[in-house]
Amino acid sequence: PVLDGVTVRHSSRDGVNGVTAFPLIRNSTFSDNAEDGIYLDTNSGLDRSASPTFSGNVLTRNGEYAMSVPADYAGEIDSTSTFTGNTFDFIRLLADTVSVSQTWQAQDVPFLGSGEILVEGASGPALTVEDGAVVRFDAGVRMIVGGWNNGSLFVDGHTAGVVFSSRASPGTPGAWQGLQLGDRCNDAATVLDGLTIEYGGANGLGNVYFYQCDGAISNSTVRYSSTWGIYRVSSSPSIAGVTYLGNTAGDLF
Repeated sequence: PVLDGVTVRHSSRDGVNGVTAFPLIRNSTFSDNAEDGIYLDTNSGLDRSASPTFSGNVLTRNGEYAMSVPADYAGEIDSTSTFTGNTFDFIRLLADTVSVSQTWQAQDVPFLGSGEILVEGASGPALTVEDGAVVRFDAGVRMIVGGWNNGSLFVDGHTAGVVFSSRASPGTPGAWQGLQLGDRCNDAATVLDGLTIEYGGANGLGNVYFYQCDGAISNSTVRYSSTWGIYRVSSSPSIAGVTYLGNTAGDLF
C-alpha cells in the first residue's frame, strides 16, 4: 500500500494499524488519534522497494506514541518527518532482529527500544547510528550485536554525539540492561565513537558488555551503570578517550 498526501485524524484507535502490511508513507499527516499515529505490528514493516520509504510526514497530538514499528525497519525513516506533540514523543521500536544493513538517522524525537533488539543475520548486517541520534530503552531491555549470528554496530557520534539511555531522562542506574557485543560481532566494523551510554547494568554486567568481541570504543562517556561501566569477557577491545562517571561496581572489568 501507498499513503502519499493523506491526512488521518480522530481515529478511536491508531491512525494507521498495520497487520502484515508493508506500506510506503510519504507527505502525510497523522494527528489527534486516540492511540498511536502509526502502529505496524511485528509481522509488518515499511516498504523497502523504494527510497525513501517514510518521508515528509507529520505525526502529532496522538494519544500514545507517534509511531511504533519493528526495529528492522527503523532505517527506512529519513530525517524529514516530525514526531513531536504526542503523549509519548518516541519512535517506538518493537522487539525485532535487525537483519538488513541500515542507518538509523537522527530524528526530532528519540527512538525507544521497547523489546530486545538483535543485530545479526546470515548476511552480517551492519547497523549505523547517525550522529545526533538518541536511542532510549524501556526497563529490562537490551541490544545484542552479533550474539548468535554475524553483525556489527557503528556509532557515528563524531560531532553532536549519539546517546543510548533509559526511557526516563534523567534515569536511574539499572533502568535497562545495556549493550552487548557478542562473539559473532564483526570486530573491525564494531566501533562506538562519540557515544554516551548511561543508566544500564540490569544485566548484572555493565553498560557495555564485550563478550569475545574485539571492537572499539572511543571519545565516549560511560556513566551511571548499576554495575560496571564496561565489562569484558575473553575480549580485547580498543578503548581510547573514554570518560567514566558514577558506575556502581567500577569503570572497567
